This record gives sequence, C-alpha cells and structure tokens, in this order.
Amino acid sequence: MPKAAQPAPKQEQQTPMQFDVRIYPVKTDGALKANASVNINGFFAVTNVRILDGSKGTFVSLPQYKGRNGEYKDICFPCT
Repeated sequence: MPKAAQPAPKQEQQTPMQFDVRIYPVKTDGALKANASVNINGFFAVTNVRILDGSKGTFVSLPQYKGRNGEYKDICFPCT
C-alpha cells in the first residue's frame, strides 16, 4: 500500500532586522566623540553607547556600570 504524501514543512518567514540608530555628537577635546542609542526591531534597546577615540583608533564602548565589587557590567534591556 503506498504511503500518503506528506506536506512540505512550513518555512518560517523571516523579517529582516531593523535597527534604529541615533548618534549624538559631543563637542569636547577629550576622547569621547559621540553618544548613541540603538533599538533593534523595536524589541531590544541599547542606550548610552559611547563612541571613543583611543590610541589604536575609534571604537565603540557598550554601556556599563561599576558594581559593588568593582567589576564593570554591561547594561542592555528588552523593550517588551
């Protein structure tokens, strides 16, 4: 007896990732060049991103805070 044909597995439709990036230039003589915030697909936000000029070139520093034990911890959070 022939096997019944099985439907093809459904392919999930993927939406492209959307980034809302806002950059706020800082006019100082120090290493800090700008602050930024990033919102990813409206679900995940990263604020207080710093753009710095270092001895090896420009780089991005994620937000962080100094805990009671003296270690630095990153700060990112979901919107929903």
